[in-house]
Formats: sequence, C-alpha cells, structure tokens
Amino acid sequence: RKPRAPMRLFLALEIDDVLRRRAESARRAMQERHGPVAARGLRWVRTDQLHLTLRFLGEVPGALAAQVVAACAAGVGVSPFTIACGAPAWLPHAGSPRVLTLPVASGLEQARRLKVEVEALLPVGVPPDDARPFTPHLTLARVRDDARREVRAIARDVEAEGGPSVALVIDHVVLFRSELSPQGPAYHELARLAFTGCVR
Repeated sequence: RKPRAPMRLFLALEIDDVLRRRAESARRAMQERHGPVAARGLRWVRTDQLHLTLRFLGEVPGALAAQVVAACAAGVGVSPFTIACGAPAWLPHAGSPRVLTLPVASGLEQARRLKVEVEALLPVGVPPDDARPFTPHLTLARVRDDARREVRAIARDVEAEGGPSVALVIDHVVLFRSELSPQGPAYHELARLAFTGCVR
C-alpha cells in the first residue's frame, strides 16, 4: 500500500467580509502614504487568503495528518466569542519589523484559551508548538529581507495612522492544508472544528 504523502498543515480562524475590507483599507492607506516602500519593501498577503493562524503544525506525515483530520471531528469544547482587530502594528514589537499585522485588540484571553483547548485535541506525534507567547493577529504583509531599513524608517508613522477596530465572531476553527508554489501558497480546507459548548 502506497504511504500517504506528508501535508503542510495549520489551524486558523476565518475572517468575514467586514474584516477583509478593513484589511484592504489598511493596505490602501499604506500605499497612499508610503507608496515606494509598500510596493518594493512588502510582500502583501492576497485578500482571499487572509486568516488568523491559531496553530501552525508544519509538515505532518500522511498517516498523522489523517489522525489530525479525525480529531477535528470531535469539535472543541468552547462557546462562540467575539474578538476585535485594532490598528495596524508591526511584529516583532521591538527591533526590526518583519510582519505588518492587524492585531487582536480584544478577546485575547478567549483566543488564547481556545488555542489551549485545540492543542489538547492534537494527536501524539504532532510537532510541538514553539515557546513564543501566542499573539493572535491578521497578517497583512511580510517585510522583504532587503527592505528592512526602509520599513524601519516608516514603522512608527504606520502605527500612528490608526484606524477603526473591527469585531469578528469566532464560532469554529478550520484545518487547512498549505501547498507552496512559485506563484505563492494555496490553502485547502480539510476539516472544521465545531464549537460544542463551554470551556472545560
């Protein structure tokens, strides 16, 4: 029997059209005020691929990937909750900017609790998460390696521009498969984790 091919997997929160339009507005503002840097220095995430990553699993062997899909069928024991994404901000918060984001400004504790609950569902053998604190955010763009100095020069201006916060109801988690290509990544939904009640 031919072994199943490994899969590059991640768990994410989907966004709605309202938050998608907020992301587009932030991009337009960046392009209008800092056009050369926005065009040359940043790799923008396609609007239809925007999401909030909950847990990146990485390259998972095929048989283990099937177990992850099966684990999703049980759902996760939390109730729907609301988050809000605030004004554009850079990650990391100190040092050279690498990612432009819309960070989660409220609902942080619920999002972090959800991550803990989802982590508990993952089968033995899934690569462990890194030790960095979970900072939920919507990635708008990534800084090109050769443009860090240019981006650093405008970083404070971008954060000072602000903008309205946008609320989003979270009521499920999606398991995605990511396929990389020269044209960029393509995401395919493999399973959904339904919310089944209150946090244990």
